[in-house]
Amino acid sequence: MLTQKTINAQVISANRQKWINDFRDNIAEFCLLMFNHYDARSGYLITERKLRVITDIYKGTNYSEDFRARYQDASDEFASCLERSQLTHNGMDKMKFLILLSLNPKEKETHEIKRLMIFLKTSINRLVIDEASGGLANVTEVYTDLLNGSEELMEVVGGILKREWERVKLCE
Repeated sequence: MLTQKTINAQVISANRQKWINDFRDNIAEFCLLMFNHYDARSGYLITERKLRVITDIYKGTNYSEDFRARYQDASDEFASCLERSQLTHNGMDKMKFLILLSLNPKEKETHEIKRLMIFLKTSINRLVIDEASGGLANVTEVYTDLLNGSEELMEVVGGILKREWERVKLCE
């Protein structure tokens, strides 16, 4: 017959294992959304510039019917890119909140994870258009920051997961 202490240890271990799995999944989802948001923000910036250029041309044609279809296509593409960017941005926010709510605010790793998530999000917001070419001006710099920042995030998270796994093995 199991003692109450053994039963409690098993319940705590099961809950801790669930926390580990949920935390790992939430971090992975945050990183996936981060790279999706990078793509969405890139598309948004490029189509926003394209729409501005086409709008100027459209105005210059005195709103000709021949050019209206091109303007409408650019406008629709922009709206789609804007919606995707908003969805990925909101998804990143949701995952950030879920992750932070699952951590102890008194632990230094929590502050490091928060700092890294903010860094990754603001890195994406630093993307800018090169007006001359219509492409992204700082794509390499921003993408490198995302790779390095996500790698740093994985190191901090790995330390937390290892510590929690050790506690599961000890039935704490």
